[in-house]
Amino acid sequence: DLSYNEYNPLFMRNGMALQLDVSVADNDTWSNDAIVAGLFDNLAFSVGQFHTETENLREDINYEQDIINGFVQFSLTEGTSVQLEASESEEDKGDASQRLIPEFSNNDTIKITNEVSTIRAGLSHSLNNDTTVLLNSVRREQDFFSTDSTNPFVIVETDIDRSIDLYEAQVTNKQEKLAWLAGISRQAEERESVLDAIYLPPLSCPLPSCVIATQEDVNQLRLYGYLYYEASPMLSLTGGITHLREKREADDDVEKIYPKLGLRVEPETGGVFRLAAFRNRVSVLRTSFYETLEPTQITSFNQLYDDIDQTDSWNYAASYDQRFSKNFQAGISTLHRELETTIDIQETSSIPPTRSSEDLEYDDKYANLWLNWAPSSHWALGLSYSYNRYNLEKELTSSRSSILAPDGILKLESHKLPASISYFHSSGLIGKLTTTYYDQKGKFIDRTGFNILQGEDHGFITDLTFSYRFTKRRGSVSLGIKNLFDETLNQEDRNSYDATDPASSASPSSFTSERAVFGKISLNFR
Repeated sequence: DLSYNEYNPLFMRNGMALQLDVSVADNDTWSNDAIVAGLFDNLAFSVGQFHTETENLREDINYEQDIINGFVQFSLTEGTSVQLEASESEEDKGDASQRLIPEFSNNDTIKITNEVSTIRAGLSHSLNNDTTVLLNSVRREQDFFSTDSTNPFVIVETDIDRSIDLYEAQVTNKQEKLAWLAGISRQAEERESVLDAIYLPPLSCPLPSCVIATQEDVNQLRLYGYLYYEASPMLSLTGGITHLREKREADDDVEKIYPKLGLRVEPETGGVFRLAAFRNRVSVLRTSFYETLEPTQITSFNQLYDDIDQTDSWNYAASYDQRFSKNFQAGISTLHRELETTIDIQETSSIPPTRSSEDLEYDDKYANLWLNWAPSSHWALGLSYSYNRYNLEKELTSSRSSILAPDGILKLESHKLPASISYFHSSGLIGKLTTTYYDQKGKFIDRTGFNILQGEDHGFITDLTFSYRFTKRRGSVSLGIKNLFDETLNQEDRNSYDATDPASSASPSSFTSERAVFGKISLNFR
C-alpha cells in the first residue's frame, strides 16, 4: 500500500519529525516501526527500527524479523552532498513462501536464521547546471544458517557466509530535448558454504565425510550508457547499451552486449503508447541483494526481475493508456520474456564430488488490462485483469531436476480479476471493498527431483477496509478484514520469494487463505 508519506508536503522545513506505526492481526501477528528524522539546513538524518512477527502461517511455521537502520546526508556545498547509511536485519523463520500446493512444495521442517548487515556510502556532485556525477558503494555481510529434518533419520545443517561488494559511478547530463547518462558498476561476492549431514542412530554416515565445504568467488562488471531524446511533444525515444563481463571460478567468463530500445508516443487525443525491446542479464548477486544506479526501466517497463542468478533475457513490451475524461481512464499492457540460464550442479553421490552445468530455456508472458472511474468526488471504481504464463520449456526427468527448477515450478498459468469500490468523505473517513477472482493451475516438481504433481485452484477473495485520516496530517487509523467470507483458496505468490531459493528467501505473502482481521494506526509528529 501507499505509505502515509505519499501525502506529505513537497517542501520541508527545518526541525524534527517522529513517525510511529503499529499493526495487529490474527495468528498472533503484529508489527511496529518507529522513525526519528531531522532536517537542519545542510544536514538531514533518520534513525529507524522495524519489527514484525507472526505465528502459524501454517502449522508450526512462524516468521520474525527485526531491522535497524540509520541514514545521514550532508551538503558540503550547493552542488555536492554525501550520504552514509548502515542497517542490520535479522530473520528467524520457517518456509513462509505462499504456494499453490503447500503440502507438496513447502518445506515445513526447515528452520532458518538469516542475519544481514549493510554499510553504504554515496556522493553526488554537480559539475555544472547540466551535469552531475554520482558515486555509490555498498558492503554487505550475510550469515545464513538452516536446519532441515525432512528425512527423519538425517538432519541437514547448512551454513553460508557471504561478503558482497557493490561499487558504481555514473555521470548524467540533461539538455532541453536530450539527456544521457553513462556509468560503470562492479558487483562481487565471496561465498563460503558448509553442508553437514547428521545421521541419527542407528544410522551412520555412509561416506568418508558427510561434511561438504565449498567456496566460490564471482564478480560482474557492467559498462552502460543511455540516451533519451524528445523528438517532439508527442514523440520520445530511449536507447541504451550495457557491456557486461562476468567471471566465475568454475565456468568460462561471460562477455556480452545488451541493447535497449524504447519508444513513447503521446498524441493529443489523451492516449499514451509505449513500446520497448531490450536484453538484460541478472546480477551474480541474489535479487534481493542487488542495488544499482543503472536505470531499472525502459519507457516505464521494468528490466530488473526476480530471475535465477545470471539469467539472460530478451524482453518485448507494449502498452496503451487512454484518458477518456478527467474521471475515466483505461489501459492495456503486455510483456513477453524469453529467458536462458546456466545452472551449476554438484554431484554429491560420487567420491570426490563433481561439478557440472546445464542450460535451461524458458519463457514468461504477462498481460494486464485496467480501468478506473471516479463518478464523483466521493466515489471511485476500479477493475483490472492480469494474466501470467510461465513455462520451463525443457522437460526435466533426472534426479537433478529439483536443482534445475529451483523454485519447483515447471509450468504455471495465473488469472487475476480484482474489482474495487472506494468511498471518500471530507471528514477523513475512507471505505474500500475489493473482490478478487483467482484462477491458477501449474505443474510442480518436489525437492527430490522425482515426484511431479499438477494442481489448480480458483475462487473469490473479498477484502474490506475502513480508515480514518486525522486532520493536519497527524496520521491515520485503519480496521479491515482480509478474506471476508473465509474462502479456502491456495495461490502461488511468486512475489513472496526469490526464484533461486523459495524457503530461504521467503517472507509472508499479502494473500491469505483464511479470514484475517487486522488493525493499524499511524502517528506523525513534526
